[in-house]
Amino acid sequence: MESPFEIGFKCHELANEWEQAIREAAQLASQLESQRRKKERNARVAKEMSDLIIYFRSVPFKHNEKNVYYEMSSFPETKAEKYFIQNYSQACLKYHRNQISRVYPKGQRLDSSNFNPIPFWNVGSQMIALNYQTPDKPMQLNQAKFRDNGACGYILKPQFMLSDNFDPNNTSTIPIFQYITIRVIGARHLCKSGRNVNSPLVEIEILGANFDAGIKHRTKAVGMLYVIGKLRKSQEIGI
Repeated sequence: MESPFEIGFKCHELANEWEQAIREAAQLASQLESQRRKKERNARVAKEMSDLIIYFRSVPFKHNEKNVYYEMSSFPETKAEKYFIQNYSQACLKYHRNQISRVYPKGQRLDSSNFNPIPFWNVGSQMIALNYQTPDKPMQLNQAKFRDNGACGYILKPQFMLSDNFDPNNTSTIPIFQYITIRVIGARHLCKSGRNVNSPLVEIEILGANFDAGIKHRTKAVGMLYVIGKLRKSQEIGI
């Protein structure tokens, strides 16, 4: 109440009755308010919808401790690089067989730029958060990767990533190869600089494990229709 008010009684018995009645009314009002809030919370999501959802509990990352399967830890890119790539790569590979992790851009990226997601995919991190408003190369790699599996939004890990012997920096632990054939159908609206005659070509680059970085296939001219590359299944292709 904004301001108190005073009441008087002729005897102590009547005053005690009023006090008890006021306490009971206050308790009843509190119970009714709690029930109303509980009904509102339950009414927000239908039970049938809630049964379809698997929730992750966000917890701080603790090295060398056993986690519950539904616990998820989040890392800025700098901390993830330190833990996943530099110091504890094998331990993190084992960690990601049962746990979910999320890597997000560091706070210094005020221009909404993105980091390279491939090294974190290679050690098994499942959720790489990128700035979708920036159509840079990391965002293109993300879109290319998740076009697989019917572009449904997720892809399963290759079976060899679940092996105890898997090492993204060791070629012998990735014994699976894939052959692809690319056919160039046409090229139009190409820029011409000065008086030079255009000689367009197609360049294919392997993006995946570190030992494959920098491997490119390039056609001599647009007249060449086929480019055949020998790629591992764990890698992405950029044109």
